[in-house]
Amino acid sequence: YGTKGFGELFPTRLLLPDPATESVNEIASGFAFPRPEEISQAKYQAQFAHFIDCLRHNRQPFPGGPEGLINMKVVDAAYESARTGKVVEINN
Repeated sequence: YGTKGFGELFPTRLLLPDPATESVNEIASGFAFPRPEEISQAKYQAQFAHFIDCLRHNRQPFPGGPEGLINMKVVDAAYESARTGKVVEINN
C-alpha cells in the first residue's frame, strides 16, 4: 500500500488511482492466477510447526523480534527515502 497505489502478490498486479478520471487502473502482471506454486499452503507447514513448537516449549521463534526489528528499519528507511528522495542509512 502506498500513497500512489496498491500492489499485491496473489494475484500479482498493481492498482493505480487516476485522480483526473476518478478511476483505478489495473496493471496486470500477465501471470495466470492462481499459479500452481500459490495453490498449496504446504510451504508454510514447517513455519507453523516451528512456531507451535516454540509455544509448547517456551522457546524463542526464529526469526524472532530482533530480525523483525531489522525488517521494520528497512521498511521505514524505504518510506523515508521515498519521501525525501535521499539515501537513508540504517543503524543497528
